[in-house]
Amino acid sequence: MLLTIDMLLGSSRIMKSVIDRTIVSMLDMDKVFWKDYLVYDKANPDGTFKTYMGTVVGVIAGTVIDRYANKPLRKRHALSKGYGEVACLGDAYQMDNTRLERLQILIDEFNEARSAEARDIKLNEIVNFLVDDVRQCLLAPMKRFDLMLGSLRFTGKCKVDGKENKKGVSIADITLPIYTKKATSGDKNNIITWMNTEFVEKLRTKGYAFAIAEMNRNTFNKRIAASTEFLGKYTMKFGDMEFNSGNMVTTEMVNRYLGAVDIPFRIRIKEEWIQTSEDEMVNAVPDDKVSFLPAIDPRKKLGTMKWKRPYEMIDRIPGRTYTEAEDGKMFISSYRNSEGRFMEYGMEAIPNIEIPNKMAIADLSALG
Repeated sequence: MLLTIDMLLGSSRIMKSVIDRTIVSMLDMDKVFWKDYLVYDKANPDGTFKTYMGTVVGVIAGTVIDRYANKPLRKRHALSKGYGEVACLGDAYQMDNTRLERLQILIDEFNEARSAEARDIKLNEIVNFLVDDVRQCLLAPMKRFDLMLGSLRFTGKCKVDGKENKKGVSIADITLPIYTKKATSGDKNNIITWMNTEFVEKLRTKGYAFAIAEMNRNTFNKRIAASTEFLGKYTMKFGDMEFNSGNMVTTEMVNRYLGAVDIPFRIRIKEEWIQTSEDEMVNAVPDDKVSFLPAIDPRKKLGTMKWKRPYEMIDRIPGRTYTEAEDGKMFISSYRNSEGRFMEYGMEAIPNIEIPNKMAIADLSALG
């Protein structure tokens, strides 16, 4: 039996192999960041979900009572409740003629192969060739979630407008009750002391306990490493040579200092560069913002990625080949019409941070 492009792109088995190969071959630049902070959780069938902003992390100490006294009645901490709804994401990618011609050459070579081994080799080349087309579909929704979660972690707000979501719809602001404190120009030379005062000493009595302070590389170099609390106070040794490190302060040096003076949080550099257009990339971690996070339970993390099964996966459009991805949470379809061949994806989900009252943000933009 001769293989054709229609048969190839119409085979869910082959497309599943392409998806699996794509996941295995993703590079560092393809890393999905939101999965470090959220876990999947299914929304209601209509896409709505109840969100509890401010899940309790700490436990109030028990009451000491007389042996025969009645136990005092404790009330669970009130949680602010709200409703959310998943966002629908989807894009279509046209397969250009140059790539289709190259694909046809590979198919011809497959059809001309005389042995099963040779055909397996050629089919493997075809699968590898299609990886880049499928990669676009797999990563596009994930990168949108990365942008949204980055904005929530470092500003406490998130919106998707026409500027950020070209050719799409806008999403109203999502605002979280995350504690935010802005430094002043007078704090520039003692920024670590300021952080310890404002985010450890003052907030510890309110139930906050931070383990990590996240920031991008530029913020660390400009605001932390350049502080007089560190400049000129370190020496570096190379064998029998020793010299002043000047402004070469690393996160390891700073974190060792924090441990030595019993400051509980540690600094973590985060760079989450995401392509937003053909010629533009943005860092989801903004300059001059520090996100303070508690120790994260690997089972619960900061919250959930609420999702529902896209309706199109149930009521499929005739003439299209559908392949599931992300364990059935999204689909990739391929089809041809009078305008050409296309691959597109569909996914319905949205980030849902559940412990905003255990997070905080430091705004260092006014340090000058």
